[in-house]
Amino acid sequence: MNATASIEHALALHRGGDLAGAEEVYGHILRDDPDDVSALQLMGVICTQRGSWRDGEQYLRRCLAIAPGYAAAHGNLGLVLARTGRVDEALVSLRRSVVLDPAQPGVWSNLGMVLTRAGRYADFRMYPISSAYARSRPCSSRRPRKSRDFTVPSGTPSTRAISA
Repeated sequence: MNATASIEHALALHRGGDLAGAEEVYGHILRDDPDDVSALQLMGVICTQRGSWRDGEQYLRRCLAIAPGYAAAHGNLGLVLARTGRVDEALVSLRRSVVLDPAQPGVWSNLGMVLTRAGRYADFRMYPISSAYARSRPCSSRRPRKSRDFTVPSGTPSTRAISA
């Protein structure tokens, strides 16, 4: 099986919830080609899904050392950094991700989640969202309410996100 077919197979396992099977295939790919950025990025995602934040960060940073323009890896690294309490670093990584690929709605959501969790509501104006979206969703000055696992402004649904 070639590398592309192996990645597709691993992604099918990953999306189907078979993390062990996907991890095994990603591991085989990385043994054959330790610099395969797709496998590095996706192995980082699996680590974070298992709660192995340090391992996930290492895979994602290795991926970005090889491919610094990989938007999804920047987005996933931003989540790892946020989950480990490094909000400023997380925001740099998430912002880099949206600059590289502004069409990623999940990363915009994650950027908003990190800003909200940090209580940095004024920072929303710093990010280049489309003017149409900004006009349709004005910032609320209402006090935040507590959600299940993080603080969100009143009337805003709680979301949990990790990109695969």
